[in-house]
Amino acid sequence: MQRTRLYFILLLAILTVSCSTGKKALQKGDYADAIFKSIERLKSNPDSKNASETLRNGYPLAIQTLEIEIEEILASNSSNKYGEVALKYELLNDMGKNIRRTPAALKIIPNPKTYNSQLTASKDKAAEEAYQNGVNLLDKGSRLESKEAYFAFQSCLDFNPNYKDARKLLVRAKEDATLKVVVEQLPVSG
Repeated sequence: MQRTRLYFILLLAILTVSCSTGKKALQKGDYADAIFKSIERLKSNPDSKNASETLRNGYPLAIQTLEIEIEEILASNSSNKYGEVALKYELLNDMGKNIRRTPAALKIIPNPKTYNSQLTASKDKAAEEAYQNGVNLLDKGSRLESKEAYFAFQSCLDFNPNYKDARKLLVRAKEDATLKVVVEQLPVSG
């Protein structure tokens, strides 16, 4: 009996902290984190007023903020801008997916946005961006650039597993980046 009561008090404390952290995340401007925390809270307590309020107020702010960040990234000269944009679209889609999988959250946000076509387009551009970066690095011919090219081709394949000849170039970059040490036995006179 005493142990059950202790578990109940501990669970209540965890849920209280969980809820307040979602609200705190919202107040700090970490809208995506606030959304995910409020959804988790609604899974365990569908009637949570704080989590409902956090989701209701935070979701439009999260969408607006991420869309602005995407525009800023696209306007930049970053060599990895489409990769960064793809990650933002994945975050937006994850928020919508989590809302759709949580009945209490779906009552609050009945039509969460999806960004599937934007995500697909940005992944295609990110794969090309990483591929070109890898090719440029590999052409420089040094071991260090080959190592960086390896990671660029790996990134390319993460966005599109069948992109052009990226897999073949990944193997080449790994081989060029690998430091080869030859050990020879010295002749023993005796």
